[in-house]
Amino acid sequence: MKKVSLQKVLKMAVITVSTVIIVFLAILSGYSFVQYQNTIKSKVNSYLYESADTLADSLARINSQMYDIYSYDANYEYLQYSSGIDSMESIYTLNERLLTLQKMQQNTVGYIIFYDNFEQKKYYFNQEIFDNEDVETIKDIAQSIASENLSNRSWYYTSINESDYGICVYRSGNIALCQFYRLTDRLNEMLEGIDIQGTKAFLLDDEEIIGDNEIPERGYNIYKRPVAGSPLELVVAVPINFWTLTNINLIVLVIMTISVIIAALVLYRQLRLQLLFPLSQLISDMNNISQGNIDAKILSKSKFVEIQTVIDTTDTMIDEIEKQKLVAYERQLDSQRAKMQYLALQLKPHFFLNGLKTLNVMAMNGDTGKIQDVIMHFSTHLRYLLTLERQMVPLDSEIDYVNNYVALQREMTDRPIKLEWQVNVPRKDWLVPCLCIQTFIENSFKYAKLGSSTAQLIIYISINELDGEDKPLLDLYIRDNGEGYPEEFLDPLNSEPAEGSRHVGINNLLRRCRLVYGTDFEWIFANDNGAVSNLFLPFINEESKER
Repeated sequence: MKKVSLQKVLKMAVITVSTVIIVFLAILSGYSFVQYQNTIKSKVNSYLYESADTLADSLARINSQMYDIYSYDANYEYLQYSSGIDSMESIYTLNERLLTLQKMQQNTVGYIIFYDNFEQKKYYFNQEIFDNEDVETIKDIAQSIASENLSNRSWYYTSINESDYGICVYRSGNIALCQFYRLTDRLNEMLEGIDIQGTKAFLLDDEEIIGDNEIPERGYNIYKRPVAGSPLELVVAVPINFWTLTNINLIVLVIMTISVIIAALVLYRQLRLQLLFPLSQLISDMNNISQGNIDAKILSKSKFVEIQTVIDTTDTMIDEIEKQKLVAYERQLDSQRAKMQYLALQLKPHFFLNGLKTLNVMAMNGDTGKIQDVIMHFSTHLRYLLTLERQMVPLDSEIDYVNNYVALQREMTDRPIKLEWQVNVPRKDWLVPCLCIQTFIENSFKYAKLGSSTAQLIIYISINELDGEDKPLLDLYIRDNGEGYPEEFLDPLNSEPAEGSRHVGINNLLRRCRLVYGTDFEWIFANDNGAVSNLFLPFINEESKER
């Protein structure tokens, strides 16, 4: 294929365009028009985004306050099971707290607490914001929503007398807490800022408009912005009229540009045939590569030397990137394997030395009847622990290992131990990090203080499969009946694990999980009538591990 210089074609185009100097006015007209439209668009989007973010922050604060009361307020919890006079003190204290929160939240209309099996209610409405004639209507709506057998936590959106409201409902047992937020104020503030005659604002809930209004289909430019953390979407309709499309400067430029339209069309036709078609094909092929198809080659060809040079150079760069990607990936795998082996090795001397010490004590005491059983349990323990190649093990293997470990402790210490299991995992191919359960069981043996050496140590283990957003999650929950974690240790344990931290076993387990799962796993350490350890591990099996 004969190659043609792109410079020669561009030179011909420049000569053609230079004969019609006034084409500059066309460019200036287009630029001025775009700038004017961008100014309007930027102004509308700025207020739209600001209002959506402000609304999202307000809803999030309300939800956070409601969740804090729902989860941690003792008075709210007590109201779930009390009635009559027994509930008066709790409802009074809870009402005082809500009044304090009410003063801190702008545009919050008020709240209603339904209690005593929804037969009683306590409420407050901000008279500066709320229209008095709407009170009874919103009470009835709240009563209907709260008494329905729906989810414990919900947001509802409705329109009352041309005002839009958001209703946050937290329901537990025979009580419900509803908080109201007037959404219309956000819309009015946004319209005042935009300040374009005829502009309208709407709120959508799951793509359905709140209230009786309708979004105009014609004659308006529609701008939308979702409200983060909610199904709401802000919509602004800006009218399309003469003064939103142009101004005096644009009118003058358009009149001057009309005279060169024919010449511009001729020039565009030439450029389209000689330059734009090849470039469009080239861009299409490169977009295919940019979407992750690194193995693909650019298929387009061009008679322009410069464009073909770009194609050949890009193909060469893609080959080199693929090579470097493979090298970097191998290095990352090697580094990860080394780190995980190092973390596992930190644990082994501890278990090994404790086992030898126990056998020595039994031999000195002449407990020959137990030594054989202990050696069998101990050999199973070490066989599992010393397998460095198995960083991920089947869940059933980890459960068997924990049972063996507890049996070993019974033999070595004569300590009364009760191990309670609750396993609800339909999948049989779960892989979990080695020692992900045993580490916490061992921690209970070491640190659970029961007040007496004869008191029974009870360890409860719950393993459940949960539905995650992207993949299933494994919920590992371990609790003992000791005094729990020291309060000064909870914050470090719930923070990001780091090398050199205390609690070597737990810290190393969390660091190994971080290497395996990245940021996709979570952990919680707390006290609830004993030490509580909770891990949430994403689903991994042999097939996904190999990928």
